[in-house]
Amino acid sequence: MISISGLIPDQDKAEILREARKLAKLLKIKKSVEIFITVSLYGVDNGICSQLAQNKYQIWLNKALGRGERRRVLAHEFFHISQFCEKRLEIRNNLLYFEGICMTSVPYLRRPYEIEAFGFAKTF
Repeated sequence: MISISGLIPDQDKAEILREARKLAKLLKIKKSVEIFITVSLYGVDNGICSQLAQNKYQIWLNKALGRGERRRVLAHEFFHISQFCEKRLEIRNNLLYFEGICMTSVPYLRRPYEIEAFGFAKTF
């Protein structure tokens, strides 16, 4: 189940939902996985993916993004969901682990799961 919220036009919500469904299918994310997408102006990040519970995720997208950038950010965040679903990306004791290695001391742009997500987003 994918749901979209935020103070944006219904046309934008429908477009995001179409893109999200396409990404879920492409990344083989099961339909039983719940994904809540919120579009709003908050902070300086373009997007954030959070695991709320097993098979339950929140994606936040910055409302200020243009259409093309929003699409790439959505693809990036969906890729993180696929990494979580595959158990490659995990949260243990409030720390992120990728393929069993704690990523706390690794700079953001050198984290392998981020490199993969940026690479995927470029193709979408």
